Amino acid sequence: MKRNYSNRKKPIIVFYATFGCARERARMNIETIRYFEEVARAESFYGAAKRLAVSQQGLNKAITSLERELSTKLLERSRKGVTLTPTGKSFLAFAQKVTADYGEFLDALYNPDEEQKREEDPFNIHVTHYSAQIASATQAYVDLLAQCSYIEEPFEKIVSRTCLSDGTDLGFVDLHANSALELIASTELAFDPVLRTQLGIVCHAASSYARRESLRRREVAGAPCATDASREAAQQIEWLFRDYPLRNVRMSVASPRMLIRFVHSRDDAVAFFDSFSYRLALEDAAMPTDGLAFVPLSTPESMSYVGFLYPKHIRQKPRVRHAVRLLNRYLKENQADYLAQYPV
Repeated sequence: MKRNYSNRKKPIIVFYATFGCARERARMNIETIRYFEEVARAESFYGAAKRLAVSQQGLNKAITSLERELSTKLLERSRKGVTLTPTGKSFLAFAQKVTADYGEFLDALYNPDEEQKREEDPFNIHVTHYSAQIASATQAYVDLLAQCSYIEEPFEKIVSRTCLSDGTDLGFVDLHANSALELIASTELAFDPVLRTQLGIVCHAASSYARRESLRRREVAGAPCATDASREAAQQIEWLFRDYPLRNVRMSVASPRMLIRFVHSRDDAVAFFDSFSYRLALEDAAMPTDGLAFVPLSTPESMSYVGFLYPKHIRQKPRVRHAVRLLNRYLKENQADYLAQYPV
């Protein structure tokens, strides 16, 4: 395999691929390979186009061009979707290796020690309070963030900034049922989810709540509880319990550790938490989670998605796309069992 990185803004992969007895030399953009990977994952052009924020027609044209370039059929198309041909399966394995190698190249290219890269190719990440906690889960991602402007802002302001972006701004937000409605109303933005999480309660493992698979909102509305006081979390809880107002809120703080400690303060106490934050708390030796349990709410409205927000029609800079790729890689490598339980 030969890699040509002379054009930084639009890297080109030049490679030799052998399929059966045929040996083809193909020159293609790395984005085309990513398009193929996404179609294979989604098993449909519709699903892949929606996730990639491109037109279904344009995506189909790109894959057809790829098949023509390789002189072989990679996908079987039908009304139900697409399936990989035997050649397509071989090419998918090859494509995954190409993108992995390209990822390693980007890691070297955007080395945190190269401070001049920040001045040459600046970018901004705008985050909500919750998504900021997710990004802090791995040191490698924090190292990357040290090269950009990383700003915590209200959700509405992030939407406004991202709509006006020239490709240097990336939103990293958590979308609840109510905030999702606002975003859907905006036709200028695309949302690329990387994580799904569910609101629930943390309680004593010996409590009657802990024996349940999920809880209805009215069942916990009167319990002595602690809530997250951060702006978006407070809005989510208020919206979710609009028909069953919480009647016994004893604490409201923007501190996960304080919420956990509140549960330890009395046998009947509960604290509102989400599934991924509780997962991070279990992994944190400083968090006193012994003897506690997490139980999700049963309503589908308790589901939230965390992901990247960007303008549909502006091509993101390579460093911005690298920030997205790095967090996705961390989640796949370190939270595989969580992603299996809560698939995006």
